[in-house]
Amino acid sequence: MIAVFGTVLNDGIIILTAKFWRTLGLEFFLVGAILDGVFGSFTTTMAATNAYVADCTTPERRAVSFAYIQSVFFLGFAVGPVVGGLLINRTGSVVTLFYCALAVHLSFCLFILVLIPESVTPENMEQARHNHNARRVSEEGIPYSPRQWRYWNNMFNIFKPLEIFWPRGRGPAFKLKRRNLVILGIVDGILLLNIGAFAVIILYPIYMFNWGDLEVRQQDFELISERILFVNRWISTSFCPYHSPTRNRSCCPGASIANSLNSCNWRR
Repeated sequence: MIAVFGTVLNDGIIILTAKFWRTLGLEFFLVGAILDGVFGSFTTTMAATNAYVADCTTPERRAVSFAYIQSVFFLGFAVGPVVGGLLINRTGSVVTLFYCALAVHLSFCLFILVLIPESVTPENMEQARHNHNARRVSEEGIPYSPRQWRYWNNMFNIFKPLEIFWPRGRGPAFKLKRRNLVILGIVDGILLLNIGAFAVIILYPIYMFNWGDLEVRQQDFELISERILFVNRWISTSFCPYHSPTRNRSCCPGASIANSLNSCNWRR
C-alpha cells in the first residue's frame, strides 16, 4: 500500500509538471521519481504481491500461482502500450495516459483497502515483530544504542536483504539451495537489464523513421507478444523437466523448483 502511494504521488507530480512546467521547471520531474523510489516503487509492489501469493497458497500450488501472476503482468506489458498509443492518437495529449494511470493506481489502493483480506495470522505477525526486534538487541538482550555501529548497520545496511541468496547451513541440501538461489538472482538481473533496454528500442524508430506514439506502441505489443508466445514456449520445451514413467513423479505442475532440480531428468 505504501509503495502504491508513492506511485500515486509520482503520477500527480508528472501531471503537475506537464501542466505548469514553466513555473515548476522540468527538474520537478525528479521529485516524483525520488518520492516513488523512497516509498518502494514497483519493486516493492511486486515483492508484496509475491509474498501475498506465498501466504495464500500451498507449496504444491505456489509455482502455478506465481506463473499466473507473471502471465497477467506480461499481458499488461503487451496490451498496455497499444491502449496507450490509441489514447494518445485519439486525444492528442500524452498527459491523458498519466490521468488514466492515476485513476488505475487509486482504484488499486481502494481495491487493497476494501477487498483484499490480511494474509498473515495475528500469531505470525507477533512472531515477525519478535524476530524484527531481536535484531536490534545484542546477545545479552541489551538494545543497541545510537553510539554503536550495529545500531546504524541494522538501519541502513542496504545489502542485508541479499543474505537471502546465501542461506546459512551445512550439507549438500544447503549447498544446492545456495547455488540455485545465486543462479536465480543472476537470471533476474539479466531480465531487468533486458527490460531496461526497451527504452533504446522505443527511441530508435522514433529517431530513425519518425514514428508516432501509435506505431511505437504497436511495435512494443508485437515484441512482447512474440516473447511470450515463442521464447517462453521454447524455454519450457527445451529446459523444463519432462515426465518419465520409470522416474520419480514429483515434477508435476506446481512442484517446487528444488524438487524439480533434484529429482527430475533434464532433456539434453
